[in-house]
Amino acid sequence: MGLLQHSSLTIVTRWIGFVLEGTASILVARYVGPAGKGTLAVLGVIAGLTMQMGNVGLHAATTYFAARERETLPRIAWASLVLAPGIGLVLALGLGWAISFFPTLVPNIPALLIVATLLGIPFAFLQLFFQNILLGQQRIGAYNLLDVGGKAMALPMALVILLILGGGVQELVVTGVLVSVVMATIAVRLAFRGVSTPFVFDRLLLWRMLTYGLRSYVACLLAFLIILIWHMYGAHLNPEVFPFDSSIFTGKISVERLRHEHPLEWERLNARGEAGIPDGEVTEP
Repeated sequence: MGLLQHSSLTIVTRWIGFVLEGTASILVARYVGPAGKGTLAVLGVIAGLTMQMGNVGLHAATTYFAARERETLPRIAWASLVLAPGIGLVLALGLGWAISFFPTLVPNIPALLIVATLLGIPFAFLQLFFQNILLGQQRIGAYNLLDVGGKAMALPMALVILLILGGGVQELVVTGVLVSVVMATIAVRLAFRGVSTPFVFDRLLLWRMLTYGLRSYVACLLAFLIILIWHMYGAHLNPEVFPFDSSIFTGKISVERLRHEHPLEWERLNARGEAGIPDGEVTEP
């Protein structure tokens, strides 16, 4: 398959995943109510933020080195098999410690649900790392299968738990952890297919992966912060629009602002005799 076919497959897979997630979300909200849905959302945020903020770019490094240096694939796979659950376990223990000392961080959520969510984090890291190894190997079909597989498993399980067994939030959380374990196991087996090299700890490769991962991680984090700060200033903190830019709702800006921020558009309207608006506002082009 070529680039176009791979891209099309990925887009279709994303849409299928979107439909599955949306259907499951509606079903869960209908049967567990606002409080239950809120609990699941908080637990999802805990796991999601831990994954995004705690991976230090190593998942990107696995893709980069698996694609660029195919001969290092066995060592990348073995390193990921150690690093992924190790990082996940350390982060889960750290979060558990923080929550035990500051329970107000997650008020009104049973400890069992928090523990179950934290137990699933190392397996989520395993799936993340090994799914990216598959991407580096250009095994796009397997990559997309893993991406949509967990969602395809979660929906029928939610149907059984909520409609047939009459379960609730606790059963959904435990099932979610089990799905994570299954998908992580499948990801590891797929990535190790054809890898017969015994365990080798390559310190130099690990250092190179950490260096590349941290660089990409810091670059993405800085880009996110720049965009966030830029948006917050332009849409909220700028003295000319504070407390917020109303043009997003009205579709209009003042003549003074047009003259200051869009001088070329102002000159064009002025030349056509359209700049002098009686009410002091013009519709944004």
